[in-house]
Amino acid sequence: MSAAENVYPITELSPAELGGIFKGLGEPDYRLEQVRRWLYGRAAGSFDEMTDVPAGVRDYLAAAYYIPRPEVLETVVSAADGTTKYLFQLADGLAVEAVYLPGEDHDTVCISAQVGCRFGCRFCATASLGFRRNLTAYEIAAQFAIIRGERPERNVRNAVLMGQGEPLDNYDATVTAVRLLQDYQG
Repeated sequence: MSAAENVYPITELSPAELGGIFKGLGEPDYRLEQVRRWLYGRAAGSFDEMTDVPAGVRDYLAAAYYIPRPEVLETVVSAADGTTKYLFQLADGLAVEAVYLPGEDHDTVCISAQVGCRFGCRFCATASLGFRRNLTAYEIAAQFAIIRGERPERNVRNAVLMGQGEPLDNYDATVTAVRLLQDYQG
């Protein structure tokens, strides 16, 4: 489903709102965690990917909601060390960058918290973009989950908020994203 079909982004629902949907459908309490794990731990692109969720529940969700998963538009891989720069397109068409940094015993992903930046630091290329908007907690966490999902054989465990924007200028979403990463990326 896409935003153009006039359905609501499921990632904008609070855990209580999402849990209420499952309760209304007569589903067990654990269904909430199953869906949240697919959204935040795996960055599922569709409800069909949620194979441990009953088909009827997936169909219900797909009829009323969409997953605003960022799309990888471009990757640039360093031949020297495998560092990979990602350009993600968000549901509204704006774009942000994230970077995968391979290490010897674990890997790191640098993620963005904003589209552009409002602070205008002269040493930073992002300043030239100006500020467009804050990312949602889901958009922040999804960058990590998508990149980690592409490398199941690697120990991708560190997230660093050093991409576009100033994370503390988007405090609530950044803190929520960090909690989502702690809960669903372990």
